[in-house]
Amino acid sequence: MKVDWHHWVWNSYNVPKHSFIAWMLMLGKLKTRERLKAAGVVSDDRCVLCFAETETSNHVFFNCYRSKRVCEHIMLWMGIRMGNRETIYTSWKKWGRQCRSRNRQKAYYAVQTAMVYHLWMYRNYAYWNNVVRNPEIIVKEIKQDIKHRMQSCVTLKWNREDRNWLSNIV
Repeated sequence: MKVDWHHWVWNSYNVPKHSFIAWMLMLGKLKTRERLKAAGVVSDDRCVLCFAETETSNHVFFNCYRSKRVCEHIMLWMGIRMGNRETIYTSWKKWGRQCRSRNRQKAYYAVQTAMVYHLWMYRNYAYWNNVVRNPEIIVKEIKQDIKHRMQSCVTLKWNREDRNWLSNIV
C-alpha cells in the first residue's frame, strides 16, 4: 500500500531510528497511555508530561504544553511558524512546501523526524522514571543530532545557497 507520507519518514537525511519512530507514529502504533489503557495495561490515560489530558499521539506531539514548547523552539530555529491546530500530517506537508530546494526539504524532514523521535523519548523517560525533563534539554538534543546528521549529508552537489542556509542553522 502506497502512502503519501513515505518520503517524509524514509528520507535519506533522516537518522534511521528517527524514521522508525516516525513510521510507527504515522501508522498509529505508538503505545500511548490511551492505547495502553484500552489494552488494560494502565488505569490512567493522562499524559505523563503534563497530566492535563488523555495521552494520544496528537496530544504528545502537538498539544501537550511541554512538547509544544519543544516544537515552538525547533520551528523558530528552522524559521517556520506553527499553527494552533497543527497535526502531524499537516505539519509535515507545511514544512515540505516551505522549502526552496530538495536539499532543504530533506533537511526539514530530518528535523521533523528528529523532533518526533526526541519527543517520544522525552515521553518515555517521563513514563519510566517519573521525572519530566526540562524541554530546553530536549531542544538542545534535537539540534545536536541534526547538526551532526546534516554535516554528514552535505555533498558537493549542494549549491552555495543551500550550504550557506545550512551553515546558518548549524
